[in-house]
Amino acid sequence: MGAKAQVLNASAGADKIVCLGTAVGIGGSPTATGGTAPYTYSWAPAAGLSSTTIPNPIANITVTTNYTVFITDAASNTDSDVMTVFIDPVSFATSGPDTAICIGDTIQLGSITNVTGGGTTYSWAPNFNINNVNSPRPFVWPIITTQYTLTVTSNSCGTKTYIVTITVNPLPTISAGPDITINEGQTAVLLGSGAAQYYWSPQFYITYQNTSNPNAEPPVTTTYFVVGIDANGCINYDFMILTVIPDDSLYIYNTFTPNNDGENDTWYIGNISKYPNNKLTIYNRNGRVVFQETPYQNTWNGREFGIELPAATYYYILDPGDGKKPYYGAVTIIR
Repeated sequence: MGAKAQVLNASAGADKIVCLGTAVGIGGSPTATGGTAPYTYSWAPAAGLSSTTIPNPIANITVTTNYTVFITDAASNTDSDVMTVFIDPVSFATSGPDTAICIGDTIQLGSITNVTGGGTTYSWAPNFNINNVNSPRPFVWPIITTQYTLTVTSNSCGTKTYIVTITVNPLPTISAGPDITINEGQTAVLLGSGAAQYYWSPQFYITYQNTSNPNAEPPVTTTYFVVGIDANGCINYDFMILTVIPDDSLYIYNTFTPNNDGENDTWYIGNISKYPNNKLTIYNRNGRVVFQETPYQNTWNGREFGIELPAATYYYILDPGDGKKPYYGAVTIIR
């Protein structure tokens, strides 16, 4: 009697770790044993393989892939086996995107794909204004535009270099303008400059506070700070002192713009709060009363009984009360 045939055995080979873009042979040594020769081979999936019908094809992949070999012998016996070609994670290491920062800022280089272990090493240059030249993701704080070079070395991928440029923008020269002195009840226009966006504080007794030239009417001397942001997103600040001389004079402005934009929407009379017994009457050009309030508290929004009045010039009589002489004049609504 002849020897009993051995059982067919398929071997897809040992798992492999490769660098992205590197070809590797797969399959066993040999891929088929036992059974009855000759053998037929079928590999799946076909993606990245030089052939699906040979025992040892070449794999060139872009993602980690599990390959299965199916073997049939001359007696129609079958067997299969699986192996995996892993993409070494270091293949996805990078120095990170080119970025612009403001001088004084700190930024982290590299990427979350910069992995450690398995003998992988990192080296960054230049080695100044950096917290760790051997970190996969160091922090840097350059004071001038700097090009950083990353060198990555691994067992599978050898040595690769990557470059990133960190552009350093200067801080804007922000000015809050000169110090100003006003009488209590007056409005001062602040003269900010040097930014694309402005944020003034404190936010009390100030309008148009997010512009370069807000109006301020504080009752006491106040220091105003402005934070300015330029087109690069860089920030700086400045301050000015608005000195207020105590005064009880009434400051009556002759225009306002009641368009519900949150700015100059009511008719403002400086120091009117010092005259709690005042009485204000507004007339149109025909002498008809369109608004009346006792005491007036800077509330007239250019409406009569809730109905918007047309843009025009109106006439007022303001009696401060307490025996003081009335004020007469004109105020114009601008829409």
